Amino acid sequence: EVQGYAAKTVFEALQAPACHENMVKVGGYILGEFGNLIAGDSRSSPVIQFRLLHSKYHLCSSATRGLLLSTYVKFINLFPEIRSQIQEVFRTDSNLRSADVELQQRAAEYLQLSVVASNDVLATVLEEMPAFPERESSILT
Repeated sequence: EVQGYAAKTVFEALQAPACHENMVKVGGYILGEFGNLIAGDSRSSPVIQFRLLHSKYHLCSSATRGLLLSTYVKFINLFPEIRSQIQEVFRTDSNLRSADVELQQRAAEYLQLSVVASNDVLATVLEEMPAFPERESSILT
């Protein structure tokens, strides 16, 4: 339930016209892990989540772009219906000659993974992070 709330909150925050890059990082991570929890709402469908994050992509540093590429490959696992749109981003980034070499390599590897790997392999490789255990206080344990 905390994960769903976090996904909804960052999704709403990312809709602001001026969004700090740290918000893009946090939003990318949380939506990549838990975006499926808000995908049932037509206002935060998989394609809308992807477009929202990708609208910030070219405004961000290479480190944040790398994180967003990781989010996109997780989206392929969570939302197979937008696979082709995401693969197009990977194709474009892997072919840019002037791009950051690390981003270019990451895009090429994610593209290959999304094309070659079976759905079972993708599900295993891109498995959701486990939930943090609930506890009263870290001091008490």
